[in-house]
Amino acid sequence: MEELNAFFNSKEWKETKALMDEAEKRMEVMNLVPHNKGGERYIRERYPIAALYARSDLQNIAIDEFDTTLTETEIQAVSDEFFCDYPEEMSLSIAAAVERVVKRRQPY
Repeated sequence: MEELNAFFNSKEWKETKALMDEAEKRMEVMNLVPHNKGGERYIRERYPIAALYARSDLQNIAIDEFDTTLTETEIQAVSDEFFCDYPEEMSLSIAAAVERVVKRRQPY
């Protein structure tokens, strides 16, 4: 127990922890990893890579066009606004993408 306490109070651990916290903050700003104390597994399951790319794209638009970043709540609001204004476009685009991928299948 003393060894564990010594480790977690060591200079090296504090430096490593500070770097981990900084990396998490940067990822939160990009909304690639929303702040969640539920653990990494929850985040990976809740936010698959396709969703992460879409979230990143929204952040890029917010930064490039409006010189700001979006919060988690604002990202959800953008989704709501999009689906209210363009209810069919997303499903049609996804269906078209699936169709193109299926048509490229190689016969075995």
